[in-house]
Amino acid sequence: YPLFILHNNFTIMIMKRFLPLLLLLLAGITACSPGDDAASDTDTAPVETAEDVEPAEPEAAEPEGTIVTSTNGTVQLTVPDDWQETDELNDVAILQAANPVDEKYVIVIDDTKEDFADATLEQYAEITSEMFLDILTDPNVSEPVSLTINGNSALQQQVEGSIDNINVIYLQTNVETDTHFYQVLTWTLKSRFDEHESIFKAVTESFQEVGE
Repeated sequence: YPLFILHNNFTIMIMKRFLPLLLLLLAGITACSPGDDAASDTDTAPVETAEDVEPAEPEAAEPEGTIVTSTNGTVQLTVPDDWQETDELNDVAILQAANPVDEKYVIVIDDTKEDFADATLEQYAEITSEMFLDILTDPNVSEPVSLTINGNSALQQQVEGSIDNINVIYLQTNVETDTHFYQVLTWTLKSRFDEHESIFKAVTESFQEVGE
């Protein structure tokens, strides 16, 4: 599948540029970073007024599908049942899954905070965005949106551009945990992004660390 080959080449090019770009960017950066109560017996329970009752918070829906765990056993995603785990998308990703028939792909790349000079999530997101700008033809990066994913701070943005005249859109989510930064990267052909966007977001929001 063309996006397999294109993304793998894209990642190799990124990794060759990563260290000098990282040093360049960081050199100029100064660090600034339950549900309802059980029902009572209607014969004995005191009557509560509308002011006494706090509205119940909706419970988050449990993601449905297949759990895929990273090769190092530290993180996992839940992907739809028609996706398969793979090792063909990226040479450095710790987790990879896809539905190649429908052109739906996801990878997770990890970076330990030990390799960064007190970088914030915002700085990490800037670094990863700069890589796309350096590689894609006619790149367009949306403003990042702040999220919380399983208790972890995250920044999410769309990255649009072309590689070898093929138009693609990435949904890039940078996640910060106590010890790592992660990129959760989903992508598809430009013509299919609107169709797949909700699935990409559900897969991304299922991200969680599961320990060493």
